Amino acid sequence: MNSKVKPTFLLNIFHVLIDGLFESVPLLLSFMAIAWGSGEKEVGLIISLAVMASTVAGLATKPLSRRFGRLTALTGITALYGAGFFMNAFAANLYFAGGCFILATAGHTVFHSISFSYLSTATDRAGLGTVLGNFTALGDIGRVPFTALAGFVAASSLFGFPGWRIVSFIYGLGALSFSYWAGVFLFSQNDRTPIEESAATKATKNLPDLSLLRNSRYVLPIITNSFDAFGSDRIFTFLPFLLLAKHIEPQQIGLFALLFMLSGLAGKMVCGRLVDRFGARPVFIAAESSMALLLGVLVVASQPSLLLVTAFLLGMVTKGTVPVVQTIVANAVETPAEYEDIFTLNSLARGVTNILAPLVFGFIAAAYGVIWAYGVMGIAACCAVLPIALLRKTGR
Repeated sequence: MNSKVKPTFLLNIFHVLIDGLFESVPLLLSFMAIAWGSGEKEVGLIISLAVMASTVAGLATKPLSRRFGRLTALTGITALYGAGFFMNAFAANLYFAGGCFILATAGHTVFHSISFSYLSTATDRAGLGTVLGNFTALGDIGRVPFTALAGFVAASSLFGFPGWRIVSFIYGLGALSFSYWAGVFLFSQNDRTPIEESAATKATKNLPDLSLLRNSRYVLPIITNSFDAFGSDRIFTFLPFLLLAKHIEPQQIGLFALLFMLSGLAGKMVCGRLVDRFGARPVFIAAESSMALLLGVLVVASQPSLLLVTAFLLGMVTKGTVPVVQTIVANAVETPAEYEDIFTLNSLARGVTNILAPLVFGFIAAAYGVIWAYGVMGIAACCAVLPIALLRKTGR
């Protein structure tokens, strides 16, 4: 590859785009649902189907990276995002819109499995927390402006067009344009980059090795990751409904989204560095306990100023656990050849959790109110600490 364009530079750009687009999906879906008279149940169903598609596609991480190379695979994933968002600019109902977003997010799990396995292989464990913290924080550089813009524009209209249509059009066209440039650039290269070389030569089997799950050293971090996902990954999805239930103006939701994303960026960088200094387990326990407490505050608070402060702090610990959990998983791996298998299995477990979580929270919100959904998230955050306590007894 041309020395002027490094593989890690392209990987980082893909991360900014993919995470920014992914985090905009629930926000746009919420405004679409409100516009078409739908509610939390429909949004939860669509999110679950999207996660299901992404989880199943994640099992193809090895054959995709081996057949096309990692960067080329990520180019295709970005193109899917662009196509899904672009078509949503012309959506006529929530179900068509949901189908477009399912298409858009289909490669999300593949992206993260490829990225985390590569970074874990290329990084010394003593500094792995910082590296993963910085990399996951980089995704927030996409999340912050993408979600903030989506929140502000989606709540308004321009020349009679709903704001969410405008956002979908701009985001879709931008992703398609970049993936086209990246595809042409990669096709023009005669040599394979180191990151693509690794994908093509190190993969020996198409599917992850399920026998690794017989070892508690791998199983307990994966269980922890699943509980963490159930308690944290859907906080942002239903946030617009919670804020509307607390009589927050729709135009102010973009501000909440901005604060949540900004604090998430800071949380990942801070927690990643704390992991390298104090260890992953104590940092995770502190962050997860704080998350449960803040979710309780979010449920009972009604003053806009307190809700803003809570959203900021919650974003910090919620997103801050991402590099912590990934470091726990990476530290459990004994040989580099197992990284891709473990991260694929870890993504699969988190994906299955995220298939169920939107359905569960969507039905809870529809039947009992969205506040109850956030109460259950707090309970899940408390449960996430238990496998870590067991892992400590194994000496890991």
